[in-house]
Amino acid sequence: MREMPTPIFGVPVISEERAAESRLQFGRVEGDDSLRTEDVFLETDTWEHGDEVIGVLYLRETRTGAEGRVLLTATFEFFDADRTDSLSVSGPASTTAGLLNSGQLGLCSGTGRFRRVSGTVEFESRNPKRWFVQSRDDEDEVGRP
Repeated sequence: MREMPTPIFGVPVISEERAAESRLQFGRVEGDDSLRTEDVFLETDTWEHGDEVIGVLYLRETRTGAEGRVLLTATFEFFDADRTDSLSVSGPASTTAGLLNSGQLGLCSGTGRFRRVSGTVEFESRNPKRWFVQSRDDEDEVGRP
C-alpha cells in the first residue's frame, strides 16, 4: 500500500457507512444513481477512529457507460459548535463487483474553513473509507474539523 499525502486538517478522516437503510439504489443502467450517507470521524490510528461523529458524508455514485466506472460525488459536512463547514469533491472512480475502489477526486467547492481550498482528495476504500484532503495552496488556513 502506498503512502498517502498529509491531509490539510492534520489527520485523515474516516467515513463509515450507516445501517443498510441509509443506502438508496436506483438501478443498474447508465445514468442511474446510488446514494448513501456515512458518519465521519477523525482517524486515531491507521484505519481506526474514536466514537465522536465529527460530520456526515453524502456519497452519490452515478453509473457511466464504461464497465466498472462511476462518477462519484462526495459532500462532507463537518460539525462545529458555531457552524457547519462543507466540502464537495467529484470525479470518475472505479468499482470492482459493485464496490468502490480507492482513488483520487478533485475539490469542487467548500464553505467556512474550506471556502478557499483547491486541490485533490485521495481516498482508500474498504468500508470504512479513509479520506485525505490535500491543498494545492500551502497558504490556505485550514484547521482540523
